[in-house]
Amino acid sequence: MSIIIGIDHGYYAIKTAHCSFPAGLTSYGEHEPYTRQGLLEFGGCFFVCGSGRQPIQRDKTINDNYYLLTLAAIAKEIRQRGLPPECSVRIAAGLPLTSFGRDKPKFKDYLLRSNQPVNYKFEGVEYSITIEEVAIFPQGYAALMTETGLLQDEPSMLLMDLGGWTVDLMRIDNAIPAADTAHSLELGMIRCVDDIREQVRRETGLSLTDAQIENMLAGQPCTVSDTVRDIVNKQGRKYTEHLLSATMEAGFDLHAIPAVLLGGGASVVSRHLSPKDGLCKTIFLLDDKVNAVGFERALAAVSRRKSEVCLSRCIVSFRDTKTTTGTTTKLFIRPDNLRVLVLGFIDLLLLQPVQQFISPHQQSVSNVERRKSRVMEYAVGGCARDTKVKNLHFSK
Repeated sequence: MSIIIGIDHGYYAIKTAHCSFPAGLTSYGEHEPYTRQGLLEFGGCFFVCGSGRQPIQRDKTINDNYYLLTLAAIAKEIRQRGLPPECSVRIAAGLPLTSFGRDKPKFKDYLLRSNQPVNYKFEGVEYSITIEEVAIFPQGYAALMTETGLLQDEPSMLLMDLGGWTVDLMRIDNAIPAADTAHSLELGMIRCVDDIREQVRRETGLSLTDAQIENMLAGQPCTVSDTVRDIVNKQGRKYTEHLLSATMEAGFDLHAIPAVLLGGGASVVSRHLSPKDGLCKTIFLLDDKVNAVGFERALAAVSRRKSEVCLSRCIVSFRDTKTTTGTTTKLFIRPDNLRVLVLGFIDLLLLQPVQQFISPHQQSVSNVERRKSRVMEYAVGGCARDTKVKNLHFSK
């Protein structure tokens, strides 16, 4: 039994459903480093994961950095779930909609390599992971699977995914993404943090770390002077104004359409919005792991649909045939689908709700004499109710 692990490969951080760590990677070659925290041993080399952040790479497949970070993310998530270090995994990952079609095949091949299982050691524990499948989904939109009610409440909304390097925008009409509205702004949190660091250095001569700036932007404790804190807050507001202005210039009227903000930068914007901005409505998904959770749910939903399609190939036809002794109800099935039918009857015993009825022209039974029939399709969780079958016949 394979497990589904959603991974959000950000420029700023790597996120799974239960873990988040900086996307930095330091290589130590064949020499073991001083620390075991975040230590990955793979292919005879040592790497420390989670130190700093990745240099901006528009093509994440250009080197093995994100593959190694993926192995670390799998190990962290498996440990968090209390699963054994030897298991099969199905990866659910994502890409921005603006580059989804172009980069999907390459990114999928990058993560799904032929040499399986993948053997490595992370923080002293040996792992043997078989990656059975890699599925790629649109970032942001997949995250809405965690809040499906949002898609039902509004006919139109703007989705804003505030990542490390980019802010991805997309309008959703009647729960369907308007692909032609997809837009990407290079105004992610890395830009915000860098601008704040430079402004603080310019005004005070101090050099803040990323962690200090992030804590202050989130309203968390940090031992700095009130002067520095004021500069950080002013820059946070300036970043928010710049982002709203750029979004409006991209053709999205935030005064007329509700906006759903998610990703690492959503918490910053939520703290620096002002009533004078006059926005229509803003909804914040503040968990930075929401994309990873959405990827997992999307892959689970796709897997369920595939199972239903597979089982529903068994078509069962109930026909009423008039004879001299009365009316007999006969059931016809194809012999090669007997096993599938048995699975359907197992569902019947479990008293699951009926799945669906389909019209007679969709049936796939033998060329017996056509009469009025009622055709039922068995799928996962589906069964027939109020059906009395007196005779069972197999079609040739």
